[in-house]
Amino acid sequence: MSTAAASVRPDDASPVRRGQRVVIIGGGPAGYEAALVASQLGAQVKLVEDRGLGGSAVLTDVVPSKTLVAAAEALDASATGPHGVNHPSQLSRPHRPDQPDQRGRTNQPDRTDQHDRHDRTDQHDRTDRPDELDRSDGPDQRGRCRRPDAVELNARVRRLAAEQSRDLAALMADRGVEVLGGRARLGGLDETGTRTVHVDPVTGPWLGAPTATDHPQDEGLEDEDLEDEGLEDEDLEDEGLGNEDLEDEGLGDEDLEAETSATPAGPNAARLSQDLHADVVLVATGARPRRLPRAEPDGRRILTWTQLYDLDELPEHLIVVGSGVTGAEFAGAYLALGSRVTLVSSRERLLPTVDADAADLVDTRFRARGMQVLSGARAVAAHVVRDDGDAGPEGEYVEVELADGRVVYGSHCLMAVGAVP
Repeated sequence: MSTAAASVRPDDASPVRRGQRVVIIGGGPAGYEAALVASQLGAQVKLVEDRGLGGSAVLTDVVPSKTLVAAAEALDASATGPHGVNHPSQLSRPHRPDQPDQRGRTNQPDRTDQHDRHDRTDQHDRTDRPDELDRSDGPDQRGRCRRPDAVELNARVRRLAAEQSRDLAALMADRGVEVLGGRARLGGLDETGTRTVHVDPVTGPWLGAPTATDHPQDEGLEDEDLEDEGLEDEDLEDEGLGNEDLEDEGLGDEDLEAETSATPAGPNAARLSQDLHADVVLVATGARPRRLPRAEPDGRRILTWTQLYDLDELPEHLIVVGSGVTGAEFAGAYLALGSRVTLVSSRERLLPTVDADAADLVDTRFRARGMQVLSGARAVAAHVVRDDGDAGPEGEYVEVELADGRVVYGSHCLMAVGAVP
């Protein structure tokens, strides 16, 4: 996480002077970094945020998605089998030189596999195909639990994000920045040039706080040290349903509509509307997932990437609309977690903003592992269909209509089609 504010010195180009009143609207990377800098310059800083410190980078995009990917990679660690390294199916077995130790390592590689792996079909590509996966909760033949606990997995994702958000709140307090939980609106200027900022109370979850399903300690992979990587997931161009050249301007999800709750949000939540007076106002309200009229997310079957972590089940068949960085990242993660995945791309190749050779390698790997990749296929609509027959859990499924008339069916659909301010 950046601490650039520590090295900032006042200069003639700075709009902030010691003692000035600065109000920052939005607690994403732009907002909290600006707050640290302004505080370093001696300003009186108030930061207004309605969802939780960290913005999309910490709360819904970068940190959560990287945590999910890390979990998927851990589950798929036995992919090293073709290279002569076996993955344990039971770590409690008595230790032998050719068996894993308590940390899951083997002292001796599988020499048989090393010698004859070129003389047989690649077992990795064959067994990783989704239609051949063991859908039980126990280990498969290669020692992997193919159906992880979605509730526990998502709780851990939220927990790590909340921990980083709380760390930011502690940093703000330490640097003298006052954080107000509420929704801000710009008011007018008076004759002295002072701007009024109206702060209205909001009710909803403060995403930096633990929930009932989140455990107090992280028991798994060490993701707490992940650096805030900013907006790498929001740089993608829109990959589906038109407007491909839309670029996400990033820096937070503060504009998202707050969910209803009985308690006010935020550490210093505004229970009544209040007015702040500022010499300088910075608006850093960021962006949110793009929503489309004929593919409106419902939070259950049709989802944005911010809603994935609320699922209580692992998607049986996830349709990902959009093949930019966000779409490809989630498609690969859920494939490794054991879901069947169909990736719908309006472009002829995946990851259009990435080096072509690297993108082709990702495409090849996805297909080899059993992902269905539909290139040059523009999605025009997504619907939840209710069927009293054998159509999956609760008799519901999703159908995604393509511009060429084809229809793709799945249990869930992720809309990864860019973001809007």
